[in-house]
Amino acid sequence: MRNRVTQEGELREFWATDFFVFTNNLYDDIPPFALGRAYFDNWLIWKAIKTKSPVIDVTKAVTVIHQRHDYSHVKGGKNWAHDGDEAKNNVNLAGGLSRRYCLLDSTHFLSKEGIKSNILNKFSWEMVKIIKTRFRYYILDKTRGIRHRLGLRQELIRILLKKK
Repeated sequence: MRNRVTQEGELREFWATDFFVFTNNLYDDIPPFALGRAYFDNWLIWKAIKTKSPVIDVTKAVTVIHQRHDYSHVKGGKNWAHDGDEAKNNVNLAGGLSRRYCLLDSTHFLSKEGIKSNILNKFSWEMVKIIKTRFRYYILDKTRGIRHRLGLRQELIRILLKKK
């Protein structure tokens, strides 16, 4: 199995969190999330960090195998599982997208040498957010003339995006 994973497997992005190990009193107030839909696992990471519990990313040290599936078991497929009503309800139950924590928010990581502090990842995540924000403003600035001539101001774009 390990050889097959090495040859055919692919590491999912840092938003994908497939298993949790925790003490039995950490999650005494889990909202009624729709499991198998987006955002409930992000809340679990947020909640652990909020309560100052360690969150350890084991990605580099543990081989985790998640079956590939096509979401045909979900009405509406993958888009519905990630962006449908149940996923949107999960966002609301979680308290909003500000609680969409991921592996980059982990406090520690497990390596061959043991558990290490995750200061570097925290720094990297902050840099990603800064770069994304700066890139967004750079694009807005460079396209302002043509966007305004086309009537595509930020307010209109926000309204159009909310209607989806």
